[in-house]
Amino acid sequence: MKNPPWEQFGARWGLSGAADDAAPVFLLAAGWRSGSTLLQRLLCSSKEVLIWGEPYGRVGLVQSLTASAMGLNAQWPTPQHLGTDEVFENLEEHWIANLYPPPEAMRAALAAPLETLFAWPAVERGFGRFGLKEVRLQAAHARFLNWIYPSARFVFLVRNPYDAWRSARGLGLMAHWSGPVMDTPAKFAGHWARLAASFQGWDNPNGLLLRYEDLRNTDLDGLAHHCRLKTINADVLRNVQTGVRREKPAALTDAEIQEIRSVAGSVAQSLGYAGPTARRQVA
Repeated sequence: MKNPPWEQFGARWGLSGAADDAAPVFLLAAGWRSGSTLLQRLLCSSKEVLIWGEPYGRVGLVQSLTASAMGLNAQWPTPQHLGTDEVFENLEEHWIANLYPPPEAMRAALAAPLETLFAWPAVERGFGRFGLKEVRLQAAHARFLNWIYPSARFVFLVRNPYDAWRSARGLGLMAHWSGPVMDTPAKFAGHWARLAASFQGWDNPNGLLLRYEDLRNTDLDGLAHHCRLKTINADVLRNVQTGVRREKPAALTDAEIQEIRSVAGSVAQSLGYAGPTARRQVA
C-alpha cells in the first residue's frame, strides 16, 4: 500500500511519530508453523527487547486500528471540523455539530492501545524496548505500525506453505475469534499467500524478508544490526523448544498439494517453493 490514507492525514497536519529511541521490533510471519517462535526467541536472546507472542491475536487489535485509520486522509477532516479559539471561547454561539479534537489527539488515540498493551507491560518487566510476533498481519498493518512508530524495525518471515500446512493440519488455528478456522489447505494457503505477497511489496529498508529454511545460515550479526540489537545468541538455533507436541504429521496427499498450488502456487514459486520439501523442517 503506497501512501496510505493515514500518512496523507499525518502529512497534512504535520504529525510526528514516537520518539526515535522507541525502536520496537515487529516480527511478522506469513501464517502459523512458520518458525516465527524460533526467530522470536532468537531476537529476545539479546535481553534488550521483549517481543510478545501473538498477543491477544484473535482480538484483531492492530487490524481494527488500521481499519479505523483508513478513514483519515488529506481531505478529511477539514479545518472547519477543528474549530478556532473563537469557537471554543463561545461554543454556544457557533455551529458545533461536527467539532473534532485536534489531529494530534486522533493519532495519540490510535497509538494509546498499542502503548498500553505492548509498551508499558514491557517496561514493567524491565525491558527498554518492546515488539510483537504475529502470524496474522499483512504489510498494510505494518505500514500503520510504522506510522505510529517511525523508528520501528520489521522482520518478515516466510516458510514453505506446503510444509507449514503439513505442520498446522488439524490444529484448529484461527485468524480471528469469529473465524475462519484454518481447516483446509485452501484456507491456509490463501492466508499464507496474502501475507507473503504483501511482504514482498515492502519497499522500506527498515524491513528484512527472511525464509525460515535459510534461518540457520542467516548472518546473525546482520540481523542484530537490522533490529538495532547489540547481539543475539546463536545457541537458540540449537535449543529447540516445542509448544505443540504431536506425532509426526503424515505426508501431504496429492490433492492437498494441488489445492495449495492452485491457491498459493505463484507466490510460493516467487519465493523458491515448488512443493513440499524432501524432509520435514523442525518448526
